[in-house]
Order: sequence, then C-alpha cells, then structure tokens
Amino acid sequence: MSDDVSDEPKPEAKIARPVGASVNARVATALPGDDKPDALLDALWSRVLEAWDEDKPHHALLEYAIAQQKLPELAGRYRAIKESDAERSARAQKKLDGIVIAATHLLMAMKTPAAPTKVPTSITLTAFVICLALIVWVARLVFHR
Repeated sequence: MSDDVSDEPKPEAKIARPVGASVNARVATALPGDDKPDALLDALWSRVLEAWDEDKPHHALLEYAIAQQKLPELAGRYRAIKESDAERSARAQKKLDGIVIAATHLLMAMKTPAAPTKVPTSITLTAFVICLALIVWVARLVFHR
C-alpha cells in the first residue's frame, strides 16, 4: 500500500501556476492556508496596476497590507510583476525592498522587552554597609570635636 494515496491535494499542486498565465491570474492564485480572498486588497492592487507610476496607490496598498498582516501576499504580487514585466521591474523591486523594511520594523516592534532583573541581595547589602560606614565616619568628624 502506498502512502501517496490520499483525497487531499498536495501543497505543491496549490502553488503551481501555468506558464502562459497572465500576471493577474498568477497573482490571484491563493497560497496554501489562505482560505478567503481579500476584496479590498484586490481592489487596491488593481488601482496600483492602473496607476503604476503614481506613489499614492502603492502607499495605500502598503499601509493596508501592514494593517491586515498581508505583507507576504503583497510581496508575492510585486515579485510576480518583477519577474514578468520588464518595464515595471525596477519599481517592483523598489517596492519589494520597502516591504522588507516594513516587515523588519514590524518584527522589531514585536520584540519582547528584556525582563527587568532584580538587583542581587549581596550588592544591596554591600551598598547599605558602605553608606552606613560613611555616615558614621562623617558623624564622628562633626560631633567628636
């Protein structure tokens, strides 16, 4: 009996894209684990494609992707443009670099702060003894006349 016999499709089959497919068709293909398409992301993406040379649609799309945690999907869309369209390749690469920077900032913001450490008791006692010794020494100098 073979282990490959299963009703469930392999993950590779979900990712595979036809060679002759258009950029929009390849971009619209869902990644594994992405069950529902995002209509707003698709609308913003179509606006970006219409006004490729304008910065505002790209910026709005990036802000939405950050807010909705869709940076991997957005990066995939820009990567598909970069690989398929020579005219738009340079700007797509620039936007991919921006996505990497945004993701890095998000990761750094999520970094847990270091737990506050308690000062060891031995250091506290040593500081107390030194302060007490100094107070006694100053008191003897002032009152011993």
